[in-house]
Amino acid sequence: MRQTPRAPGVPAIRYHLGLVCARQGKSEEARRELEGALAAPPFAEAAEARKAPEALK
Repeated sequence: MRQTPRAPGVPAIRYHLGLVCARQGKSEEARRELEGALAAPPFAEAAEARKAPEALK
């Protein structure tokens, strides 16, 4: 299980990490990062991040 040690409290980084994981076929890891990003305060890409978990199903 991968952690986000460099910036666990930066939702934009977690969002982009989730996208990378999704492209690599790591659906569970991608979902975890995207959900973590959305649980944080709003950020610039939040609207796109809300759509991303649905694409992983």
